[in-house]
Amino acid sequence: MNMNAAQVIQEIDSMTEQDQGEVIAHLRQMEEDRYHQEQVKIAAQRLQDLEDGLEEEVPYEEAMEMLRSRL
Repeated sequence: MNMNAAQVIQEIDSMTEQDQGEVIAHLRQMEEDRYHQEQVKIAAQRLQDLEDGLEEEVPYEEAMEMLRSRL
């Protein structure tokens, strides 16, 4: 079943505090997992770039913006 954000929020609001905490913890873990997956993709791409002979470095702020845009 597909639910929109408002329906998900209503469903969470109807839960006990303990269940809400578990759902929120699970969602945060999913977000963290997704972030780490992106880090692995970026690292793999960087290794491939190095293997392909590219030596240009991406400034930290630009790299962070690239990460944020993918989340």
